Amino acid sequence: MITTHADELELSDARLGRIFRLNLKHSQEHKQYRKRIRKSMMHFHHESMKPSTDDATLRKLGNDHIEAFKAMLEQHIRNRNVVHAILTTEQRDQLKTMKMDHGMHSGDRRKHGGNHSQHSY
Repeated sequence: MITTHADELELSDARLGRIFRLNLKHSQEHKQYRKRIRKSMMHFHHESMKPSTDDATLRKLGNDHIEAFKAMLEQHIRNRNVVHAILTTEQRDQLKTMKMDHGMHSGDRRKHGGNHSQHSY
């Protein structure tokens, strides 16, 4: 998302390039985390439908899903911190006051699943 506000933030070409490369990397990593989360949720769902699955197994599968989400969260925080380190103090302050259009958070759930590389940090 910061890349769409490059002019407003007066990002130098060097800073913009670093953020853009980070977004590309983050996009690929995020995709892998989403796959892992989906896989863990589907595994939990399938096992929960079986009457023979015991509670301990369901708890383990639930914890696996939580751990997958936590890993994605930590990756997002690391990338956000890197972006903040790239920006100047003035740019970070300006970013805090900007209204971001998050698309998927606007109430139209059909927008979810789009390009997640446009995250605002």
